[in-house]
Amino acid sequence: MEERIIKCGFLRSWNALRGYGFVEIPGSKFPVETYFLHARSILDGQNPPPQHALVRFEVGNTHGNGKFPSAEKAIVVDPRNVGKGSL
Repeated sequence: MEERIIKCGFLRSWNALRGYGFVEIPGSKFPVETYFLHARSILDGQNPPPQHALVRFEVGNTHGNGKFPSAEKAIVVDPRNVGKGSL
């Protein structure tokens, strides 16, 4: 059975025309961890996601020529709703 890795981060940027963006996980590591998020990977929450939204996701593989691993099965939470039982 394959191990799933679940992480939470914040939406750094979103390209509405192309339907993708990048999620960053702040922490003690430098550079920060960055993940590629495609609109079709959003299972729940606002799509397109608002800037700086909290994103909970499963870590996927790096696809094609991309340099960032993908964020799969994502749940997007509007930053105004964080702390209200949103995750």
